[in-house]
Amino acid sequence: MMNLSLKSSKSSWVRAASIACLVGVLTAACGDPSAPNSNIQESQPEIEVKTKPQDRPSGEPVSPGKIPRSAGGSLGTNVATGSSNNATASATIEPPQYCELNQARVSDPNPPLNVRNEPNVETSEVIGTVDNGTFLSVKDEKNGWLQVTYQSSEAEVSGWVAKNRTETNCNYKKQQINFPEGRGSVQISDRHIGGGSHEYVFNASEGQTLTVTVKKGALPFIHPPNDPNHQQDLSGGGHYTPKKNVTVELPATGDYLLMFDSNFKGYDYDILVELQ
Repeated sequence: MMNLSLKSSKSSWVRAASIACLVGVLTAACGDPSAPNSNIQESQPEIEVKTKPQDRPSGEPVSPGKIPRSAGGSLGTNVATGSSNNATASATIEPPQYCELNQARVSDPNPPLNVRNEPNVETSEVIGTVDNGTFLSVKDEKNGWLQVTYQSSEAEVSGWVAKNRTETNCNYKKQQINFPEGRGSVQISDRHIGGGSHEYVFNASEGQTLTVTVKKGALPFIHPPNDPNHQQDLSGGGHYTPKKNVTVELPATGDYLLMFDSNFKGYDYDILVELQ
């Protein structure tokens, strides 16, 4: 009986010693995570500093596709159409029938913006610079670059700038508003950058009531059917009037035109159109 007890005690002692040894080895190898003075120090990651190319076109916003320009323009270009497709109630707005881009406004996070003699940064030369807020005339677009002209203090300069260092939108466009069952409401919001004209066409019947409420910007001109030269205006002055709301009884059946004109600097607009 005594030999059996000694063997059992010895075996227990060996197991305890083995566990203690194992714990010691692990502690030495890994360290105690709760110990305040651990000798294991976390290495600091290296910080990579990169310089951002000033005029390399990258990160172009996704656009709905190529939009054909109006007659006489060059090839179609990817141009954002703003938020005018966000319709309320039951009405919808179709994509632009045409979209002409002919002006851009410089908006460079690292001004001034370089103007280059070729549409790239690898082989081109900088032939000038333009400050933020400058309006540029756009002649063409190629692979994220705009071919522009502007007037410097000495002469007219023609060259290329990165499109994503500018603000652009359709200067001229035309869109169709569809009112199911001939009535409903729709919110129209977009922006002019530079001069141009935005037109929205809808069909209505004689005797219907049209209400336009301005949330931002000014009233559009409202031209009736059979007015190709836009000589008649039902809004009472369009954006030349301070009115923010107008209600008119439509005088004829046919296609009506809401027109937002811009002479130079542009503006944002947001209106609610209700047809009853």
